[in-house]
Parts: sequence; structure tokens; C-alpha cells
Amino acid sequence: MQVTTQRLKEAHPDYLEIVGDSKFQEWVQGSPIRKQLFVAAHNYNLDSALELIGNWKERALISNTSEAEANKVAEREQAMKAGKGVSRTSSESTSGKKIYRRADLIRLKTNDPQRYEDLQDEILAAYAEGRVK
Repeated sequence: MQVTTQRLKEAHPDYLEIVGDSKFQEWVQGSPIRKQLFVAAHNYNLDSALELIGNWKERALISNTSEAEANKVAEREQAMKAGKGVSRTSSESTSGKKIYRRADLIRLKTNDPQRYEDLQDEILAAYAEGRVK
């Protein structure tokens, strides 16, 4: 029990915030499989807890990326309607910022989850800014 909680904290230091989030709870309730994983995780099954929280974080990452892409498309369409061209080298230029490869991020998450967790804010920003190729 203690070991399971400790290992979960190591893998996902923010797990209490996630479990307390109403959106996470709605997401869990939306699927019988996720409900089963949640019950198993509640009963100190580490694999279930890791799977559930990992899936939630991946979903959030994809969702944030989708929102950022939708915003870019909307801005581009708005500019085109206004008769302005949108340059890729506009004020939101990413020059000087690191470009990530998606495969490298997946490998990092698999091989070094703690480092991935440490870089999560930067990785989310990179997805939102279109710096992940």
C-alpha cells in the first residue's frame, strides 16, 4: 500500500490534483473500462493507476495541441477575410526555441518518465506553439 502510493507519487507527483479534477472524474465515468481501472487503482493496483493517469495526461496533451491548432487556423482565416496574409515568421515566431520530434518525446516518456515529467510544461508549450514535428 505505502510502496504503491510512493511509486505513483514518483511517476505522477500531481496525481492528487488530477484525481480531484472534476473533468478527470467525468472522463472516468464516461467509460466502463476507465471505471474498472479507477476501482483497481483505488484498491492500490499501481499498473491501473499509472495507465489511467497516463492516458489522462496524453489526452490532455492532444487536446491542448488540437486547441492550439484550431486557434491558428481561426486566426489565419480571420486574417484572410480581413485581406491580410499571415506569415509563418510573424510575431509568434519560434526562432531560438527548441524544436522537438514527436518520436523523441514518446521515447523520453517511455525510457525516462521522470525527465518527461520535469519537462512537461515545456513540452506542452512546444505542442501548443507547433514546435513538435
